[in-house]
Amino acid sequence: MIAALSLAACATSDEGESLAPGSTAGRPSLNEAVARLPGEAAGLQRAGVSLYEQRQPGFGAGVDYQAPSRAAVATVYLYDRGGGAVPSDPASPQVTQEFARVIAEVSSGAQRGGRRLVERERFELPVTGGRGLHCVLLEGVGGAAPVLRQVCLGGGGGRFVQSQVTMAAREPPPADARAFAVAVTRAARRPSQGS
Repeated sequence: MIAALSLAACATSDEGESLAPGSTAGRPSLNEAVARLPGEAAGLQRAGVSLYEQRQPGFGAGVDYQAPSRAAVATVYLYDRGGGAVPSDPASPQVTQEFARVIAEVSSGAQRGGRRLVERERFELPVTGGRGLHCVLLEGVGGAAPVLRQVCLGGGGGRFVQSQVTMAAREPPPADARAFAVAVTRAARRPSQGS
């Protein structure tokens, strides 16, 4: 019974928890980290990968997702900003500082891009079998239609795992942004089947 509980705990824990802060030793490669993300998460299909690491060290990669109707689009960013291993603990200074930076970037980027997004709420999103995520929900207008953007941040596999879901603000929502953030974070934290 104890062995079964130990195996279950290992299956859901983040291998990034055992990495030395700031180190890259023992961390999966960026390609492996990208490969861990699912082909589908909460109804959004994987659409493409952008690798930023070679031209901007520390910026990792972005993996795009979209709903079949494109009423919802998402991107998952895996990166470390050149600081090595990132903890999964949302209370760690590294994660809380990055969350503040992400909110500032998203807010200013939306203003420059012609969208006016304002913060509606901040919340902590629990992740089954692991540490939770910091999230913010923004609302505004994109083009002529009202939009919502959820941004969540945590650690996984020794990197920041940031998910952004942008969708039409309607009922029912075109995607479950919370389920998406949990699914991709869990995938980033779980060693691949070949490990």
